[in-house]
Amino acid sequence: MGEVRGELERLDVARVLETVASNNPSLRSEVDRVKEMYDRLSGLQLYVLNREVSFGAYLLLYRLTQLAYAVERGFDSITVASLLRDLGNTLEETYARALRSSRLQRLQFAAPVVLSSIAFLLCYASSGLFVPLLSFILGAIAVPLFALSATSSYLLDISGGLLGLSTSFEQGYDALTITLYALIVVTNATYLVLFEAARSGGGAFPRLVSSYMLLKEYLVFVDAGSVEVDEEVLKLFARNYGEIGKDLLLYKINALRATGFSSDEITRRIRALLDSYKE
Repeated sequence: MGEVRGELERLDVARVLETVASNNPSLRSEVDRVKEMYDRLSGLQLYVLNREVSFGAYLLLYRLTQLAYAVERGFDSITVASLLRDLGNTLEETYARALRSSRLQRLQFAAPVVLSSIAFLLCYASSGLFVPLLSFILGAIAVPLFALSATSSYLLDISGGLLGLSTSFEQGYDALTITLYALIVVTNATYLVLFEAARSGGGAFPRLVSSYMLLKEYLVFVDAGSVEVDEEVLKLFARNYGEIGKDLLLYKINALRATGFSSDEITRRIRALLDSYKE
């Protein structure tokens, strides 16, 4: 499955990172580390974005947007280094989330193949005939084959199930055996359809990010105007973070909104932050 960098490519990540390294030679090792992590994440296979990974993708894209903005505006090296470090940390966290999700999705798609091989063995054990043995052999081959081609694995199980059903009545199989063969065919056919649908809409992580952000693009560039922000809070962020303070405040507001907080709750939390600095 080819890599489709989608929304990540739109930001031209490689160009932004190379500009950072060119303008700040001391950051070259950190830039290389971020590039390596980005490539690992880009090659990760996913079929859906759960809430945890979706939030990670949002944070990642926002970090990239912040870094691109800082490079474009010529921010000082200390600020750029801080943003680059934050980007690297976010990449690590997002990769960890996505890797867990990828493994879980793979196990979920492999479950019917493994269960089918067990069902084929039960069918053979109850009859001892040649056709159930042949079906079991097909099911046994389907298990390791899943690592190379899930589609072929499902098709092998479907073939084994149909083979068993085709001789069920002729050989006088019991009702349990016939039911198991029918379940194997129906389950694997269902998962085959689900897998192909998921693969056509997903695959490489950047493709999913692109699809997600096309629907949720307002999360990346959302205006903070709908959230009441005390002028003192703006001054606080400007004093602590310099010229990028306002952007970091906007980032915090977006992060809170991305997790589902209402505007009132965001306002309350921002004011609580200000109060904590006053104490």
